[in-house]
Amino acid sequence: MRKLFRSFLYEISIMGLLLLSLYSSLQILAYGFPTLAIHTPTGIIPLQQPYVIGLPLIHAVKQLWMHGFTRIIHLPMSTSMGYDFGFFDYAFHHVWYNHGQNLYNSILQQTWMKQRHYPIIKANQYVYPPQFAVLFSFFSLLPFQVAALVWNSLGLLFTWISALLLATLAANGRRALLLRMTIIAMVMSYYGVFNDLNVSNSNWLILFLLSSFYVLHIRYKKTSLAGIALGLAVLCKVTPIMIVVYFILKKEWNLVLSTFLTIVIITMGTGLIIGFYPIIYYIFHLGAMSVQSMMNGPVPYNLSLIGLLQLLPAFRFAPMSHPIVLVVYYGYLTIMAGAIYGTLRKTNHSMYDIALSSIAVLAFSPLIETTHTVVLLITMTSLVAILSNTTKHPNNHLGYKQMPRWITVLPVIFLSIVMVYSSFGFLLFITSYVIPRWWPMSHLYWNPFLLYTTFALVLMWPWFRPKDLISFHEYR
Repeated sequence: MRKLFRSFLYEISIMGLLLLSLYSSLQILAYGFPTLAIHTPTGIIPLQQPYVIGLPLIHAVKQLWMHGFTRIIHLPMSTSMGYDFGFFDYAFHHVWYNHGQNLYNSILQQTWMKQRHYPIIKANQYVYPPQFAVLFSFFSLLPFQVAALVWNSLGLLFTWISALLLATLAANGRRALLLRMTIIAMVMSYYGVFNDLNVSNSNWLILFLLSSFYVLHIRYKKTSLAGIALGLAVLCKVTPIMIVVYFILKKEWNLVLSTFLTIVIITMGTGLIIGFYPIIYYIFHLGAMSVQSMMNGPVPYNLSLIGLLQLLPAFRFAPMSHPIVLVVYYGYLTIMAGAIYGTLRKTNHSMYDIALSSIAVLAFSPLIETTHTVVLLITMTSLVAILSNTTKHPNNHLGYKQMPRWITVLPVIFLSIVMVYSSFGFLLFITSYVIPRWWPMSHLYWNPFLLYTTFALVLMWPWFRPKDLISFHEYR
């Protein structure tokens, strides 16, 4: 009876998470996309946000099919919708029409954003590699409003694909329907996903590329294809280079070679298209651009240790130049590097390779925005998979002890609380109907807590329960 009751509670909780994830996806459609206005020969058809999943959408699609996407006129949108894509669109246009000249000219970028009626924030700029702008420069062929709509639509679609990929990775060939559903619900209900799509950033692309990389490398052993996915992730946003460093330490040379060949080939192609000056400029000015971006302030904008230190009045201005901040930050980097290296030497578990390498993407970054934390979904997937695998296998001949139930249950409870609390649907309900002023304060402290607690959970587990880690490849 007790076992039946636990099973019932488990299934109910999974169903709740799934409903929450579906609700969050609908809210992304309603609030994360602009209002469409379609110009037809008979007049203008407005498509209000609350109806994007109803009959007006069907009518709008019919009109677009008849008259083309160019009939979409000015889109009333929030001050955040499409904001980051505005900088991307600037880069795409300068690559497509000006061969990358003035790609990193901040004055021209601010003028570009002003023309699109976005607020001018001087610390913001295009900080992505030139290769990213070249790869997606074809977006400049579309009107800005249409391009932003297509970008966000692809973002939502590929986030769902990423959720399916991570569910496949966690199941590792098993049917494991509830486990797959849990992973999908975690991904699609996470607030960072909504935030990323709301500002039209590119972290959905990084999530997809890294999810593809881990599935190809860990699940299917397609090293060359995995290296291509990882190389593309590095070229779209520099921070995934830490995953390459991790697998260099693991001495997985075929993967590293495939990744670097991808980076070199696309970089050479970028140089032939727009010249090598933007690439060289980016390499030598990335640090300065990062410092400028961090001028936007501390937590919740910047969740890194620097952002936390900026909360202290003594370090609020120019924190990187303060001697104490430098000592604390570089001391933290040293400790984190030592912890990751020591843990990877202690374990021989493929899912732990995922956990350790994915947290490295965020652990060493001086700037961690809420949108960047979507990478944590990969880390949490690996943790859930490890917890589901580290029980005694029926055919296990390795002699590992079965884990105490509380060791397995506590992290599962913790992750459930984390995902429900940090889901967009839950936050929307709280701020709309319960305590409207409560969200800013919770946002200030909860996101760093989620980030650093995940770091600690990943790094501490093998040191306490190393013998429970049955090889991922032996658990079928």
